[in-house]
Amino acid sequence: MHQDDGDEHEQAGHCATYHQYTSLDLPPLSIRYRPGPDHHAQLPRIPGVMEATKRNLSILTREGMPMSQTVSESIEIAASPRAVYDAVTNVAEMGRWSPECTGADVRDDDAEEIRVGTRFTGRNIAEGNRPWSTHCTVTVAAPGEHFTFAVRAIGLRIAIWSYRFEPLDHGKSTRVTETWVDQRGRIMRFIGPRVSGIHDRATHNRKTMKITLQRLKEALERSGRSA
Repeated sequence: MHQDDGDEHEQAGHCATYHQYTSLDLPPLSIRYRPGPDHHAQLPRIPGVMEATKRNLSILTREGMPMSQTVSESIEIAASPRAVYDAVTNVAEMGRWSPECTGADVRDDDAEEIRVGTRFTGRNIAEGNRPWSTHCTVTVAAPGEHFTFAVRAIGLRIAIWSYRFEPLDHGKSTRVTETWVDQRGRIMRFIGPRVSGIHDRATHNRKTMKITLQRLKEALERSGRSA
């Protein structure tokens, strides 16, 4: 599930388009990753942000790899583990629960259900209506037990999202735990806040996870009462 720490530089010669939706009002940004002899990917030379880049580059390269952060939130839902799992893994409808993720486009259209290796593009919108997308790959898909996917953008790691489903009351209820593991390296920690507008990602995610789980609980329990 976890990739090597050095994979931020595995994209030598790779070129991707990174669409800026920030207050900088810049055109789409083409970034080319070419690890230098010191193994630091070189940041792009973009008019209008070069001064900020110069000010922060020494900090980014001097501090080393930031320590990974992990945030978890749990809630009990009066529904079976399989019912909760099915709702969570319906990623196209994630916007029903999440205040930030508006949904996803599953790339493996022929798949009857989410499975290991399924890829999808997550659509997100944050404060100030700044949209962006990420590329996700399912790494664990155990129905009624565990669901995990890895998140990347422009070839760089962002996070691991995981959900565990613990049966309660002989399987009539479920304790679902949502976990976010920050996998951003120096470059993505520099770029990310400028795209999303979110500077304290751990605090923001804890808040949105609580909202997501509460909405999930209300929807499933309401559905169970009406069944």
